[in-house]
Amino acid sequence: APTAIAAGDGAIWALEGSTGELVRIDVSSLAKQPIHVGGAPAGVSVGDGAVWLTTGPS
Repeated sequence: APTAIAAGDGAIWALEGSTGELVRIDVSSLAKQPIHVGGAPAGVSVGDGAVWLTTGPS
């Protein structure tokens, strides 16, 4: 289950903290693109043409 969700730039961004992945879901096609970010991602935000992640203790 996602640990954090954000929306922006034509996509929904779901953070899977347990796997270290950020999943981009295109709102038009619903295509999913997993992006391995590693570490212990804890939060996600979208703005100004960028996606921002926060990390927690690993």
